[in-house]
Amino acid sequence: MDWGELQAAVRALRADRTLTATEVARAGSVLLQRTLAEIYLGEPQVLRSVVRALVAARPESVSLRNVGVAVLATSQEAPTGDRMAAAERSARRLANLLEVVPAALGRRARPLLEGTVLTIGYSSGVHAALLHASDRIQRAIVLEGASPGNDGRLAKELQDQGMIVESRPVSESQDALTRAHVVLLGCYALLADGSATVSAEAGAVARMASVTGMPVHIMADTLKLAPWLPPESLKMLDLEQVPPERIDRVVTEDGIRQPRQLLAEAADLARRWRGLEAEAEERLLI
Repeated sequence: MDWGELQAAVRALRADRTLTATEVARAGSVLLQRTLAEIYLGEPQVLRSVVRALVAARPESVSLRNVGVAVLATSQEAPTGDRMAAAERSARRLANLLEVVPAALGRRARPLLEGTVLTIGYSSGVHAALLHASDRIQRAIVLEGASPGNDGRLAKELQDQGMIVESRPVSESQDALTRAHVVLLGCYALLADGSATVSAEAGAVARMASVTGMPVHIMADTLKLAPWLPPESLKMLDLEQVPPERIDRVVTEDGIRQPRQLLAEAADLARRWRGLEAEAEERLLI
């Protein structure tokens, strides 16, 4: 890979809207690993420019930002002479983690699911959770609408894997809720105030569910924890915040939590996020 190939790969990641949040982060971590292995960067300052360019390609992806700050922090904290090698190992570990985390989320969510489960859009964690609990679930109702990833992919994959699935347009959300027992949603981010960032369509479903007292569970691997949501991400997608009082449980690869139990971990990321954003005026290499 040379600089031109890296530029092309970043542009391709920016343009590909078929990827889930986890898939975006994994693609970014693999790209960082390749960059560190194949292009001489020398010092963390050059790596910082690469990370900023990658993050700017998909500002709505908190997971990708966390991958970037983790790799950059590793390069800064490693002994001189081993910085880029340490950063490459960090990128490789994160890529491996992101490959297996949906299955880990699915196993953790199993006790929360039974009867009829309602969801919307596509989430790799939700997909894994529904499959892991298929013996406890009578059916899955998948709402389809206009938000990214809400194109029928989840319903088709679940049906291909033998589950009973009912696809409904998002305009029928209220009726679908009357026949469900639990709502399971993926998210873009879990913020330091305990709220979850979801599509506007998923946010509307969460509001309707809270009126009836139906449990709403959020799937969020720990790389989706964020002290805040980058403002530019709100311009990319039609997003909405689900407040913590409307969330019953958050499922991470480490276990099932209440939303406010993750606040300290999210807040701890603030220093590293600010460190990345402090270089906003710096000329990017890409």
